[in-house]
Amino acid sequence: MLFESIKQRIVSGLISEISALDPLHLELAGHGLVELLENRRLVHHGINKDYKFVGYTVDSFSDDSTIVAQYSTEDSYFKDTGKDGVAVYEKIEKDAQSAETHSSTTGATKIYLMSTDQEIPSFRAKFNGTPLAQKLGEALVILDARELARRIYDLSVERPDAAAFFSEFFPEFGQALDNFEYFGRLPAQCANHQSHGEVLTALRNHFAGGRSLAVLHGLSGSGKTQAAIDFVHTEAANFDNYVWLASGDWNPDIPLSAVTRRRGGRPLNVVGSFNSTKTILVFDRFDQAVDPAVFAELQPGFDKGGVVIVTSQVAVPGADSHVPIPRVSRDVAMRILGEDPAQAREISEQFVDACGFLPLVLATAKSVIESQGIPRDAFYKEVLTSPDDLPPVAVPAITGRAQG
Repeated sequence: MLFESIKQRIVSGLISEISALDPLHLELAGHGLVELLENRRLVHHGINKDYKFVGYTVDSFSDDSTIVAQYSTEDSYFKDTGKDGVAVYEKIEKDAQSAETHSSTTGATKIYLMSTDQEIPSFRAKFNGTPLAQKLGEALVILDARELARRIYDLSVERPDAAAFFSEFFPEFGQALDNFEYFGRLPAQCANHQSHGEVLTALRNHFAGGRSLAVLHGLSGSGKTQAAIDFVHTEAANFDNYVWLASGDWNPDIPLSAVTRRRGGRPLNVVGSFNSTKTILVFDRFDQAVDPAVFAELQPGFDKGGVVIVTSQVAVPGADSHVPIPRVSRDVAMRILGEDPAQAREISEQFVDACGFLPLVLATAKSVIESQGIPRDAFYKEVLTSPDDLPPVAVPAITGRAQG
């Protein structure tokens, strides 16, 4: 299968990057990996605040010391140094014993040993017969460079936050994800984007009221897409994942469970991704009436705190899920236009009054003024005098034929 071929290429390159890690970066990447695998914060004492190695304690551990992690870049980590057919793995035993000593009062439920070395083919068969392996059993998780690569790949294709984290340590891996349809990426903000605080507050209040679906509606050009991007950026720390679907990615006549995207060459089911972790799911430019029943498959994700944002030009008056996009404030409108709100002139105030509820018009005006070198006041006066000469999106704003 094409997917398996792509995965093999990406993982193979990632193994090489992991093998080249120095001790410091293995600790930082490994600590983050364990936190993601265990879905909890850990204490990291292997290095101090100056990024120097401590040496007298285990590297990472949970507050209750039931989870311990050790990291090693030593060569021959998986070498058998025993004699007379008795397998002995000195470096592994040393790390495992330190972990056991640290967790002696509670007894570790999981000990992670991570190495940039690669297991030799005979390692598992021989190691599983050692007293250490018999004693710790499933509590001991040994991850060599190959297994680290597989775990990192799986997490990165499922979660954008994991992909962003590991790309900092493995730039070639990050590029490979981009090359193979890295879904989850947000659209770019407009060139002169200014954050719209009022709409962010409206969305937060909407979800804080116990709702999981927000249909953000308004005229074309009113900033709905930019507001959704802003919400993901500002709220990302409170969620584990985000998924962005643009117009045409899904037709409501098709079950949502049939929608798949790709990241790193791997097909992902949107419903499965949403339901597995606390996720922000955005449907951008969904310009038809939205029946909340079509999202019934997402209930497990809603139960985890996940939310859905739909941007649409279609409003259903009185619908509990609908959030009309607020008009941008005067100061934000002035900044989009490229004006200093503290030094606004009468003509710029008139232009903002006429066009302020369509940020796209303001941004377009700024672009035209700057690219063509037109004096600002002359441009504002001409537009206000002859609105029919503008593109159709701007006309309703200036003539008053539409309400924001």
